[in-house]
Amino acid sequence: MDARLRQRIVTEAAGLGINVEESFYNRLDFYVERFFRTRESRQQLVIQAYLGQAGLRIARTEGKTIAQAEDVKAAVWLFHLPASPDDPCVLAGNQILMLESQRQTFARGVITENLRTFLNEIR
Repeated sequence: MDARLRQRIVTEAAGLGINVEESFYNRLDFYVERFFRTRESRQQLVIQAYLGQAGLRIARTEGKTIAQAEDVKAAVWLFHLPASPDDPCVLAGNQILMLESQRQTFARGVITENLRTFLNEIR
């Protein structure tokens, strides 16, 4: 995982009052490596940023004190509910990339200001 993005996720988690288990970062890396390894690095970071933020919010909503790999999996489902158990969920990343392409530079929306600033910096 990109060190800059990892630090942003740590900051987001601290703001939500939760910690992040290493498996959370590993799952973000796994998802991007499995479905988006041929995409440019910025697109990979966009997907990880959106899934990371969603995973943290899911963990907090469920009352957890530690975000884990399963929260990233739930975040994938948030962006694309699989039609079958064997659905590879590649459409979640595509949905995220579509949302990001429509996001205006300083507009509020799906992503928090912290992560929005990061994504603006890597444009």
